[in-house]
Amino acid sequence: MFGSGAWGAASVQQSKLSNGSPFLAAVDSGPPRQIVTVVYETGCKELPRGHVAAASLLEYLMLEGPVGKSNAEYRRELFLLNASISMSVAGRGVLLVVTAPPSTLKAALQISSELVQKPKLVEDQLQIAQQRSISRRRAQQQDMRFLTDLAAQRYLYPGHPDAYSCISKISDIQGLGLEALKSDWAVLTQPSRRAFGTVGPMPIAAVRTLIEATLLKDSKARYEAGAALEPATFRKPSSPSGTDVVLLEQPEAQDNQVLYIWPHALKADTADFATAEIAFTLLGGGFTGRLQQELREKRGLTYGAFADIDDELPQYIGASFAGGEKVARLIQELPQVYAAFVAEQQTDERIGIAKEALVTSFRESTELPLDSFLMALDARFYGRDPNAWRGRAERWAAVTKSGLEQFIRARMNSKPSYLIVAGDSKVLLPVLEQAGYAKESIKTLSADEL
Repeated sequence: MFGSGAWGAASVQQSKLSNGSPFLAAVDSGPPRQIVTVVYETGCKELPRGHVAAASLLEYLMLEGPVGKSNAEYRRELFLLNASISMSVAGRGVLLVVTAPPSTLKAALQISSELVQKPKLVEDQLQIAQQRSISRRRAQQQDMRFLTDLAAQRYLYPGHPDAYSCISKISDIQGLGLEALKSDWAVLTQPSRRAFGTVGPMPIAAVRTLIEATLLKDSKARYEAGAALEPATFRKPSSPSGTDVVLLEQPEAQDNQVLYIWPHALKADTADFATAEIAFTLLGGGFTGRLQQELREKRGLTYGAFADIDDELPQYIGASFAGGEKVARLIQELPQVYAAFVAEQQTDERIGIAKEALVTSFRESTELPLDSFLMALDARFYGRDPNAWRGRAERWAAVTKSGLEQFIRARMNSKPSYLIVAGDSKVLLPVLEQAGYAKESIKTLSADEL
């Protein structure tokens, strides 16, 4: 059993079902409906690179219901049961979520089992799913903030599923045929790779019985854990200047996104990571962050600037955006503000405000039994200690002013390894050259290449 802490008061029990599948469960008497999750520990990491388009296509196709029922019949059946069924595919797994009142949960679970065993994988539905997926992808290609993040992930952590995020090229979406999709579905929904979970008002033993009678009835395959993933490795820069540049071409763009990236080697749920969280709250946390104060309020270069530390991919980021002539100054001055922050003296007042902001956010995200349950699922996905998150507030409280300043100067005192910019190359190339980056060292990508 996972222990209880000051927040996230519900205990999450961990046990095994009759076939050896992990079973996470928590009781929450508040909401009227029960949530049952099926976690297929597969995901896009187990598909060929050109097949990750299956993720978005299958998410759309699962909305149509199982073979033998029209979409209208499927939706009506769920409506009468006051139930919902959703599916999402990620780099590390597939999540099937069934929500229903206790009185209709068994029927809803049976429908979800039909949906997995007999999905409506037919040509006309595939074409509709492709159109929807392509439309969503084209919308993403117009979002430069999204593109700079995606470019950073793809380029800095090549091939790692935590960076790839199941986002595919439009050409891959168009090229994925029905037979390949059926094969991918079989890989993604292997019965032997299922873990289960539940949270809601029902007794845990009662939900276990229903899962055994419905979802395990379709297959008695013994549970097999997949191979553990190696952590993502940060690509080392090749530029003699120490900062590699990636330019995302957005012809005729009126705005420009700027993303600086520094690598780190910190492990989540450690004292050093807690110190880094406070540092980056001071540097880039909302309107009180140093980047926002300097770049927006004092210098008028942007409407927004922020910094953050990633706990899944080993990187710090500093990001902003600007149009016209302001982008030249922004590219030079964002790292200058970062460097000045590293050198400055921190105040007890600002540190206290940063700690309070982190604790408030933490309380809001961990106060319900469902929160504890989701964190236990997250820990399973990423191979983390399921109890470690409970000590975060204590780790923040233990950070001292001298320890914070020592950390900032020792761990954050370096040039950024990468600069990712998005915008019109006719504007950005001269700006980058003026900033000292040689044209031949700038890697230019189009949105279609991501």
